[in-house]
Amino acid sequence: MARYRSDGAMSGIGALGEFGLIKALTAGLPGASGLLCGPGDDCAIVQMGNTRVLLSCDAMIEEVHFRRDWMTPEAIGRKAAAVALSDIAAMGGAARCLLITLGCPANTETEYLSRLYAGVSDLTRQFDVPVAGGDTVRTLNGIMLDIAVVGEMAPDVEPRYRSGAKPGDIIAVSGYPGSAALGMTALERGDAEQTALIEAHTRPRPRLKEGAWLARQTGVHAMIDVSDGLAQDLGHIAERSGVRVVIEKDKLPVSQEMRSYAPTTGRAPEEYALSGGEDYELAFTIAPDAEADVCAHFTAAFDLPLTCIGTVQEGEPAVLLNGHPITQRGFDHFAAGK
Repeated sequence: MARYRSDGAMSGIGALGEFGLIKALTAGLPGASGLLCGPGDDCAIVQMGNTRVLLSCDAMIEEVHFRRDWMTPEAIGRKAAAVALSDIAAMGGAARCLLITLGCPANTETEYLSRLYAGVSDLTRQFDVPVAGGDTVRTLNGIMLDIAVVGEMAPDVEPRYRSGAKPGDIIAVSGYPGSAALGMTALERGDAEQTALIEAHTRPRPRLKEGAWLARQTGVHAMIDVSDGLAQDLGHIAERSGVRVVIEKDKLPVSQEMRSYAPTTGRAPEEYALSGGEDYELAFTIAPDAEADVCAHFTAAFDLPLTCIGTVQEGEPAVLLNGHPITQRGFDHFAAGK
């Protein structure tokens, strides 16, 4: 997820970066026969009897992921639930329940927290996903929401892993990545008239129906949700699949709002499309002989743009733009200078 700020980090963590830290922390963890997918994808998958259970969790921290003066408590709760559910969408699964850990100072108003939970409830009702429990703890400063989500794969559907991309595949992405990052910029600058961009940042929608549909298409090979930036997240597919991802700049989806507003920030809209985060759209790869059919049926089934932006090629894992390495990939919690 893209973030508002970071107050610095220990040099060791900063040198590793967020994803290097994850690798270091999980390298020695034991596996188990029922663990079908562990760290490194959008969800863990555990075989429980005849059911493949999906598990994931996402935290939102005040002044890191949200600011109270920018978002209502309802919007914060709604976004926290959307972020958690998006991981299920990326695997092509069905969400079954949420568990919420709430941390807050002792002097937090009960009414504020009730409104925050109303936001969670508003979103979960839309997808028929109940809140099954959780925990509450006291923090010294600020509010923290950590939402665990439990889902499952349909018996006749295979998960779409980050490792499934194949040379020759077409790369597609839903929606307009970069909109949320531009929305955050509008909030920072007080440009309240940029309502569509601000809503992209404050009210993301998990693509659960779209992800479940894509997982049923045999021509769809790999999938991920766009949380840390399109280039960053396609980099995860490249690394896990052992392939090279090549994006064509002139094919990147750019909305009219992005095209109009981005130049006022001193950056091109394509920069936001590549490195902006928190859009929670779906990026996936398609076999070339399935591209036309998948794209036509997707756009007919969902009121959502779908754009083919590049190809998967043989080679060392990398993300290229018009054949050149991308230097500004996306958000990293612990990268030096963040």
